[in-house]
Amino acid sequence: MGISKENRIWPRWASTVGIMREEEITVHAFCTNWQVTLTVDLDLLCAIQGQSFTLIDRSGRCKVVGCQGRTFFLAIRERSGVPAMRLTSRSKLNYLL
Repeated sequence: MGISKENRIWPRWASTVGIMREEEITVHAFCTNWQVTLTVDLDLLCAIQGQSFTLIDRSGRCKVVGCQGRTFFLAIRERSGVPAMRLTSRSKLNYLL
């Protein structure tokens, strides 16, 4: 039996907000309603949720005033030259869209 694409193995650098902060990963929240991208403050997130908190398969409420949309998270590891990596599985993303 093979591994489904939904059960993918996430890279270590994306596993927790503490590691993403240490690795200087840029994280954005993308609103599915207004199609805007907001920068996530990893220092603040670590202080509130703790360093072991993960953004994988999480969604949040949009922080734009008056917006009722949901966000999913994108991680950008600028040193690697790899484009933004979606931290949300396809099934979760389909639910948000």
